[in-house]
Amino acid sequence: MNDYSDIINIKRPISKHPKMPIEKRASIFNPFAALTGYEDAINEAGRIVEKKLDLTEDMSNDLSNKIKQLDKSKLVGIIYFEKDKLKDGGKYLYLKGYVSKLNIGEKYLIIDNTLLEFDNIYQITFIND
Repeated sequence: MNDYSDIINIKRPISKHPKMPIEKRASIFNPFAALTGYEDAINEAGRIVEKKLDLTEDMSNDLSNKIKQLDKSKLVGIIYFEKDKLKDGGKYLYLKGYVSKLNIGEKYLIIDNTLLEFDNIYQITFIND
């Protein structure tokens, strides 16, 4: 067996290449993404969106009656559908507040600077303060 006694005290050979600064040495060990954007595409494909639900005739009539009762003095909770910008579908959101603008002719209302079209409203609940 060799105990390395013949080479243990030899000086390190001098390289013909200049020594690399530590900052640059660290950068060569950074991870490398061969497919730029691939991970984002996978995450987007896996993101779940909901399908917009159709209202029954009774639900639609109830919603129409509640829209007619809306005014700025009533606190309301509204469940509405927000269409996704990238995929077919969207998500249902809940908004609570006072109606700041109601336009029956153009079929929209505004609560806390959020414009809600009547076609996207799923449910309206009147809340007692």
